[in-house]
Amino acid sequence: ARGLWLKQWCSLEDMCIANTMFPKPDSKRITHTGTSGNARQIDFILVDKCLRKQMHDAGSVANIDLGSDHKTVLVRLQWPKFRRTKKKTKGKQAVQWNSVNVSAY
Repeated sequence: ARGLWLKQWCSLEDMCIANTMFPKPDSKRITHTGTSGNARQIDFILVDKCLRKQMHDAGSVANIDLGSDHKTVLVRLQWPKFRRTKKKTKGKQAVQWNSVNVSAY
């Protein structure tokens, strides 16, 4: 019931669930293991759909220990490289100090 609600809410808000978009083995999808040994995917990363093209990977990792019974969930984003363009500047004019009336200030 909660999963269905989350999917509907993401659809309404133009969000996507990042760690369900990439095919992964169970060991990389499971985010929580209960005391009874029941392994589930209950932690999710929600990302705006406009960032979907920047996502390259998402999943859970076990080697980052945050002192919890949940695994760390991460998403890898890659931003496009922007080229800096040089601004065309007009030739700077030198100030002629001898023509500035400093006593007016």
